[in-house]
Amino acid sequence: MNLKHELRRKLIERRLEISPHRRNEAREEVMKKLLPLLEGFKRILSFASKEEEIDLWPLNELLAKDKKLCLTKVEEERLSIFQVSDIELDLAETGRWQLKEPIPSRCSPITPKEIDCALVPGLGFDKQHHRIGYGMGHFDRFLLQVSCPTYGVGFREQLLESSIPAEEHDISLTKVFYF
Repeated sequence: MNLKHELRRKLIERRLEISPHRRNEAREEVMKKLLPLLEGFKRILSFASKEEEIDLWPLNELLAKDKKLCLTKVEEERLSIFQVSDIELDLAETGRWQLKEPIPSRCSPITPKEIDCALVPGLGFDKQHHRIGYGMGHFDRFLLQVSCPTYGVGFREQLLESSIPAEEHDISLTKVFYF
């Protein structure tokens, strides 16, 4: 079993062990600490957090009301970006991962260059701002196309003491926020 595969397995286990209390605490911290840092950005790419990930839905809802929210949709091997105005009406659970993704007929397509800031998920992050994802490479390929600040967002428990084994195609983030 390769090193990254084993690291992913351990990080998935670690994240599943985070208590409901810690999850609520992290969601509140996101709203208090991250939201003010995003004030100056017009188009913010966020992510549709799954149940086990840090909960960005309250943040996403506010960004949508302010017409700042952009989310991705997996289309074949790439991520397409759409501006989302209404979380309830503009998203549907799709794909093999059952992610909430934009409905293209309801949302405006956005190019990577139009994004002012990108919030990036991960299974884990290291002190050099590298991330390890699920291994599909969607975000790594996407990050090559953006020129805006890229911020990893996760639980404090997702910070790794050791470095993530980085490969040529891996892109480090501008900064990582832990809650």
